[in-house]
Amino acid sequence: MIAIVGGGASGLLAAIQIGLQATVPCRVALYDPAEYPSGGLAYGTRDLAHLLNVPAGRISALPDQPDHFLKWLRRPGNVAGLLRDERVRETDFVPRAIYGCYLFALLEETYSRPGCAARLDIRSTRVIDFIPARNGGTVVSADGDTEDVSHVVLALGNLPPRDPLPAHPFFRSPRYVAQVWQKGAISMHSPGDDVLLIGSGLTAVDVILSLERAGHRGKYFVTSRGGRWPQSHGAAGPYEGISADQLPTGNIRRLVRFIREEIRSVGPEHWGGVIDALRPHTQNLWKALSIEERRRFLRHVRPFWESHRHRMPQSAWAELERLCKEGRLELFPGRLRDFEEDEEGVTARIQPKRADGEIRSIRAGKVFNCIGPESNFRQHFNEPLLINLLARGVLHPDPLFLGLEANENLEPVGAKGHAFEQISLIGPPLKAMLWESTAIPEIRQQAALVASRALRHQHLQPSWEI
Repeated sequence: MIAIVGGGASGLLAAIQIGLQATVPCRVALYDPAEYPSGGLAYGTRDLAHLLNVPAGRISALPDQPDHFLKWLRRPGNVAGLLRDERVRETDFVPRAIYGCYLFALLEETYSRPGCAARLDIRSTRVIDFIPARNGGTVVSADGDTEDVSHVVLALGNLPPRDPLPAHPFFRSPRYVAQVWQKGAISMHSPGDDVLLIGSGLTAVDVILSLERAGHRGKYFVTSRGGRWPQSHGAAGPYEGISADQLPTGNIRRLVRFIREEIRSVGPEHWGGVIDALRPHTQNLWKALSIEERRRFLRHVRPFWESHRHRMPQSAWAELERLCKEGRLELFPGRLRDFEEDEEGVTARIQPKRADGEIRSIRAGKVFNCIGPESNFRQHFNEPLLINLLARGVLHPDPLFLGLEANENLEPVGAKGHAFEQISLIGPPLKAMLWESTAIPEIRQQAALVASRALRHQHLQPSWEI
């Protein structure tokens, strides 16, 4: 049997690929504590204001069928009542909730199609441990059950965000929202209160859109160290693309200079085309960097790269512009210093980006943590499975704390440098090795590789009961 731990997008894509690739009978157990797999934090949302940040024509779940999602959207009845206009174009940004429905529908279609050799068993329970053995290992679930498997796929998804200040008492307050994607978290008891959002990435944009949709009337104060929004998707403009032999490798300074020169060549208004053209090369560029060069990128380039690489739909940008013009939205750079709460609200003290700037006090009725997911696995000690695998040395954080150590086969490399071939990693934990490992175009490729490896291990176990 093959076990998949996690029912987010990574886990669903892995399960879909196993179902598509299986040629002899096998069992697949998909473990997730939810009642049914929902696509994880990104695609489990039910707020239709939360849009994909990739056009519908470029986010198929199947790497060999790039227009599969678009065709699915155009099937009669698939998005009935969810979109104002069901004549979806390939350039449209549709709600993420619809993509979650698409992933689950594709999962069901895969395993119910005639001739599918795999059988899927969805188990609504949490996995608390995996004990590797020579020819597989044992999955231990929270309900006390154990299952011997030939291979396990760890689709761990994103870790929850860290609190912006260590061990501050305010983080126990109901006015503080630590995880905005928990059910009912994006809400206000007093719609007229001002709110503070810590972080200015796509999560902050989604929180603002949700609150506006719910009738919020107060102001939005948004702060982050860089004090910049994600850029908006726009016309990419004419650009022939980039070949691998054009790209300078191994040196961040030369690479940034090359990108700037390419943008100048097509005109600054078409910078998006240059950034998009880098996408197929990003993982190889990252792998070619030394640890010191990667540190240099994280220290100096990452904030600019993130805001230009992970863009928001133009409709979201227009909404932020409207709020700014109305005087209800303010974004400013700064570092959080303290909170002071009383019966009426909370005062946050923020140090401006300039070291000599005067500390600013922001008064709010609620504070939302929008700093994005944590990637340092040394900081995460609330998940039994991670605690056990880290303690046993099966999983090992990378030196830059971007994810987990792994090899080219997507196998985790443990604390002693040993690769565990009976385990596959997929999705965000591979960011340390691949950098680009959080979006569907990369994860669907990983899913295809993970599926072939898992099935190969299954085939090497002819004595396993089917």
